[in-house]
Amino acid sequence: MDFKRIFKKYGAYAAAVVIFALAAIIYCKPAMSGKVLVSHDNNNWLGASHQSVEYAAETGEGSWWNDAMFCGMPNYQIGGGIEYRSDHYKWYINRYLHKCIYDPVWAMFFYFACFFLVLLAFGVSPWISLLGAIAIGLSSYFIVLLPAGHNTKIASIALTAVVFAGYKLIFDRKYILGGILTMVFVASGYALHPQVFYYYCMMMGLLWFAELWQHIKEKKVKQLAVSTAVFVVAVVIGLGTGMSNIFVNKEYVKESTRGGSDLAPYLAEMQQAEEKAAEEGSVQAKDEYKMASMTMGDEGLNIEYATRWSYGIDETMTLMIPGFKGGSSFAKLGENSVFRKILIKNNCTDASIRDISASSPVYWGPQPMTQGSVYVGAIICFLFVLGLCVVKGPYKWMLLACTVFSIMLSWGKNFMWLTELFFNYFPMYNKFRAVSSVLVVAEVTMPLLGLLALDAIVKGKVESKKLLKYTMISAGVTAGLCLFFFVFGNVFYDFTSPNDAKNILGYPDWFMKGLYAQRKSLYHSDCLRSFFFIIAAAGAVWLHAKGKMKAGIMVAIVGILSIIDLWGVDRRYFDDSNFHKPSKAQSTFLMEEYEQHILKDPALNFRVFNVSLNAFNDSRTSFYLKSIGGYSAAKLSRYNDLIEHDLKTLHMPVINMLNTRYIIAKDKGADSTIVRFNREAMGNAWWVTNFKIAENPKEEIESLMQVDLRTTAVVGKDFEKFVDGTKRRTRPAVVQLLKAHPGYLEYFTNSLEDGVVVFSEIYYPYGWKACIDGKPVEHFRANYVLRALNVPAGKHGITFTFDPDSVRKGDSMALIFITLMYILMAAAVAYGIFKLVRNYRKAS
Repeated sequence: MDFKRIFKKYGAYAAAVVIFALAAIIYCKPAMSGKVLVSHDNNNWLGASHQSVEYAAETGEGSWWNDAMFCGMPNYQIGGGIEYRSDHYKWYINRYLHKCIYDPVWAMFFYFACFFLVLLAFGVSPWISLLGAIAIGLSSYFIVLLPAGHNTKIASIALTAVVFAGYKLIFDRKYILGGILTMVFVASGYALHPQVFYYYCMMMGLLWFAELWQHIKEKKVKQLAVSTAVFVVAVVIGLGTGMSNIFVNKEYVKESTRGGSDLAPYLAEMQQAEEKAAEEGSVQAKDEYKMASMTMGDEGLNIEYATRWSYGIDETMTLMIPGFKGGSSFAKLGENSVFRKILIKNNCTDASIRDISASSPVYWGPQPMTQGSVYVGAIICFLFVLGLCVVKGPYKWMLLACTVFSIMLSWGKNFMWLTELFFNYFPMYNKFRAVSSVLVVAEVTMPLLGLLALDAIVKGKVESKKLLKYTMISAGVTAGLCLFFFVFGNVFYDFTSPNDAKNILGYPDWFMKGLYAQRKSLYHSDCLRSFFFIIAAAGAVWLHAKGKMKAGIMVAIVGILSIIDLWGVDRRYFDDSNFHKPSKAQSTFLMEEYEQHILKDPALNFRVFNVSLNAFNDSRTSFYLKSIGGYSAAKLSRYNDLIEHDLKTLHMPVINMLNTRYIIAKDKGADSTIVRFNREAMGNAWWVTNFKIAENPKEEIESLMQVDLRTTAVVGKDFEKFVDGTKRRTRPAVVQLLKAHPGYLEYFTNSLEDGVVVFSEIYYPYGWKACIDGKPVEHFRANYVLRALNVPAGKHGITFTFDPDSVRKGDSMALIFITLMYILMAAAVAYGIFKLVRNYRKAS
């Protein structure tokens, strides 16, 4: 056996697996000793999903309804304790591919491995792909997601990247391999974070024009049509395997904040009224309406809200200079940092120095806050510019176009004409917030073009004289910019932030000057840092062009320097200090004394309002209790209206109608938590005697503060038929909740007259099925967000069951596509075996 030949052919692939694993283990070393990442987002998921997980563990059944947050919402966006039936059949694939959701070591390994496949698909040699994959995977934004707890986004970035690889293979006429990769990785990756998948699709859509140009030039239009058809079919099959998720979310998005607000047409009028009220002293109400108007539009997110996290135009320089805008809003400062020395000089206590040094607001860009800058690497930027000089063909221009579009779209409100164009005319674009996330495209296209350049140099596709010239140009542009900003930074910037007044208000003058000095120091040191990394990498390429350095050594130097560069920046945002013992992670959810007290209450299905924390941006309360607050980026739209209009302004009649039995607050004097029993809570359900018909959503929500909700139900014009002609009740009646489980409620009523019962349960038009004495009946919406039901006289049993038809229909369709995917995979394997056997017989 010729081991030398085998190593030459397969050694890079084996080395890649080993090196990727070692790099991930070394970076996340504390995870290997049992420590875990603790993050706000992970804790929010644990709090939000705990009820569903516990219910499934106790009963062996899951529920698609979660009533622990926001008085109840579908479980599709939360998860825990239940999954689609069709997902069981994708388990054979996802059991491995979804490991990166739960483990940081696997997450980093998948970053490297998936980008390795992308580079190989584009024809980059294996050893360059190995080093390049690590460099792409260490792009700071990808790494910052780990301590932030954005686990599904991490998985989607990695897995959907392989779809990009499949795309390229298909257009290179490797239909079977490309089609299988596309199908499988769409199936596994797109639903985890649709926004990332959307951005990758935009990128592949632009790159298709490179294929169009190339195929027309080579007169291979038929081949283009075939390749396009294969890719589209593979994507459709992959998407089809998740039809369960698509069906339910197609329904849900219409009712969520991503689908717009019923109040959107009236917000300007409402805000004017509140501004007038503010002049008379109600400033808080004005502020709440301002926030409400920022959140949602008529059919999607409000553009102001969606673009709050817009990258600054000059902030784009962070792609090459990591500290150009400071980096993180919660930076960890070193022992010799400028700010730390100033704290010591001004006699701060050791505890204050330690706390401030562990989380300093060194970021001074336009975004409200950030975990870290988007840094693709100084050397990658140099290689990208070099790629514009040495790479030939239409892909160069399309990769440049993808990069430029990605950057300009990330500017959001700072480049509004383009943002408005996409927001108003591109399908689904107005469903996504945090427009700066589109930089994930630049983080792939920039290193890809740079590594194609490096590969072309190694393969001798660039003449030495031209390479010398292009190296000088590329180094001159990139290193020159670093040097320019180092020299003239003080002229352009004063290192203050538009958010300083809000975030660090009231600090002494010496503190602010020290903070500005720290920002300035980081800015200048990073300008020089990037300058020297570029010069070092350019020097290696120049020596190779002069014939004084072998290609392999040049690649190793450039690749290792790039990894050192990125690794060093990443450790600013994610290092060993982010890992903690499991006991610390679990301590967040240790039951408090006040929770033990509340849980002793025998009443069914009551709720709490925890104002001791940010009630509508934290799900800790929902871990043990049912809350009128919670955390979700896609809560029900009408409930969000209620939050902004009534709950944040503490309108007690509305809080009472949600059966808020306890209010939890901080005792400022004793620095402890106090619990107040709310005697005015209206209970699980009540009979009403009057109705107010609201002409529009504005009147509907405003009426909640104008009528006695104990006796009167506010009904929108769209549900008027349910109460039209209903007689006024005059006699007392009984309604009692007998059983309450997530997704199932059972009541008893006793009345001498027909009437209407209002339930303190959230109305959701899809999936909830009401029955009276086992017979299906229609229910309707009252009081803007609640359920109501016409109930006849006499004694009756009422049930509400959440049983979404969309889940069953979606599951049935998904199973068809999953079956088709497995058939095609089996056929591909069979065809591969057939070819091997045939080739073996020919050879013998």
